[in-house]
Amino acid sequence: MQNQNYSLSCNNIGSASVINYLAASSNSPFGDLKNIYNLNSNQQYLTKGIREHSTWVQNLNWQDSDIGAIWLAPKSNNEIHIRTCFKLPCSTSSNRLETLVYIE
Repeated sequence: MQNQNYSLSCNNIGSASVINYLAASSNSPFGDLKNIYNLNSNQQYLTKGIREHSTWVQNLNWQDSDIGAIWLAPKSNNEIHIRTCFKLPCSTSSNRLETLVYIE
C-alpha cells in the first residue's frame, strides 16, 4: 500500500497494523473517505467513512448509527473482519454486508 511518499511495509505485517493504517493514519489512501449518511454530524467519528474496532466481536450488536461506515476489526493476526450497513435498520441482517479478508 502506498500513498504519495508513504508506504506500508509488508514485512511482519498483521491485521491490526493494516487496520490502523487504513482507518487512523493521515497517510491512508482512504483518509478522506466520508460517510455519506452522516456528512453533517457534529460528532467527528460519525463522519468518517472507515472506522476501526480494536478487537473482533462475534455477534456484535448493530446500531443504526453504523449506517454508511465501513468497520474494520482484527479477527486474528492475519484476518480482517469488514462490515457495513447500507440500509436501516442495521439490526436486520439483509441490510448489511460482512466478510473476512486474509493477509498472506
